[in-house]
Amino acid sequence: MYRKTIANLLRTFPIAALIACASVSAPTIAASFVVNNTGDAGDANPGDGVCATAGNVCTLRAAIEEANALAGADSIGFNLSGSGVITITKTSAFPDITGVVHINGYSQTGATANTLAVGSNATLRVRFDQPGTPSLNSAGFTFVPGSDGSSIRGLIMSGHNHAVLLRGVSNVTVAGNFIGTDATGANLANAFGVFMLAAGNTGASNNIVGGANPADRNVIANNHSTGVSIGSSPSTGNTVRNNYIGTAPDGIAVRQNATYGVFINSAAATVVRDNVITTNDVSILVSNGGANQTSIVGNVIGVGANGTAITGGGRGIVVSSGNSGAPQMTSIGGIGAGQGNVIANQSGIAVQVDRGAVAHSYPSNTIIRGNSIYNNGGLGINLADSATATGVGTVNAHDSNDADAGAHDFPNYPVVTAAT
Repeated sequence: MYRKTIANLLRTFPIAALIACASVSAPTIAASFVVNNTGDAGDANPGDGVCATAGNVCTLRAAIEEANALAGADSIGFNLSGSGVITITKTSAFPDITGVVHINGYSQTGATANTLAVGSNATLRVRFDQPGTPSLNSAGFTFVPGSDGSSIRGLIMSGHNHAVLLRGVSNVTVAGNFIGTDATGANLANAFGVFMLAAGNTGASNNIVGGANPADRNVIANNHSTGVSIGSSPSTGNTVRNNYIGTAPDGIAVRQNATYGVFINSAAATVVRDNVITTNDVSILVSNGGANQTSIVGNVIGVGANGTAITGGGRGIVVSSGNSGAPQMTSIGGIGAGQGNVIANQSGIAVQVDRGAVAHSYPSNTIIRGNSIYNNGGLGINLADSATATGVGTVNAHDSNDADAGAHDFPNYPVVTAAT
């Protein structure tokens, strides 16, 4: 039997230890399941509280099925035989996660979380893989309404369409994982790394990718499309923090996601902070109506975690309208300690505010301040209008009685006549 009840714990651990554990903020667990087999068979009797296939082993699929069938928050750990990285290969789509579950790859023998402020020395021992073409595959883990408050940590995820899909759920934590890579920086791509979207009128809100602590850092690299995608109204309040997006775990070697590092699409009040990001297209894209009050602070774009230049970047940050309207009140940097972004070494524009079609409105109230912008192939800040091919990649005219239409109404650039 692979369920640990309170009675089991009382027989196993001293009362004092349980009291000490209770003093730490931690989720209350109704049932715990330990995956001890790399197979893909389902649970023989979901809901009986025992993770067991017909062959009397606990697979990851069986553990999820059992957790879905039980009330309360459950945990899934690992005790797989073997050394080094052990791969669990799924042969068909996994069931959606419908209840609260905490999946912890760091429970596997030999796995340890990152302790470094710069770089990652995390040792991950469980890889969850789907062979084939990632864009044609199913999602790795799909969290749906009912699983609000879940978490997933300490796994290598490869070969999926979306490694982690958050659909209409809130307060899910994705931390300490390698998504699209392993500790060596190998290309183990998914189509998308982490993908959030609304489910009907229920947004994907207040989810966290990464976190404040070194142990929370995800490495999200090599994916065929986007590292982290946050989309569709009424999603709001999501955070992407302290991750390496587009690099190897050392935070230096380039392992770019193919299109975007972070894509914010019609989701409000997103916070992107303290990440190291590089990609060959756009590192951070804020687009479409509803993508309001985005805060982009403390990120390092085009520079490694150790301060050295990273080559191969395309554009740094783009704020652009789309078919559903234009982002409003985007904040890029700030004057407080640690708020400024570094945006450097891009082949193109560092920061671009733009619209994509004549029918679109212009982004408005974009605040750009306190950043370090240097050594880029294009303009540092470009206020443009792609819809009319005006000012794209070029300095706008410095004209009197300016009444131009464009991003921020194409204000005249300042003329510096003296410096002290």
